Amino acid sequence: MDVPERVFPVGRLDKESTGLILMTNDGRMTNYLTHPKYEHEKEYVVEVFGPITDRQLEAMSESMFILGSQTKEAQVKRISS
Repeated sequence: MDVPERVFPVGRLDKESTGLILMTNDGRMTNYLTHPKYEHEKEYVVEVFGPITDRQLEAMSESMFILGSQTKEAQVKRISS
């Protein structure tokens, strides 16, 4: 980005994803919105190729370990076939 001051991304997008990235020059706000201790809810819509079973949806909602940290349980729902 060609801007005259330092800006921070709030969140990230993976290579195969699309979405909105909020950019700000407020580092404190960035920390508040992204640090897990503030427990901000996040929502994702995922499109997959092929069928997903009810058991797979249930497994996706369970707590898991990612990079040594345990996630909270998630609400997962099918929005279309």
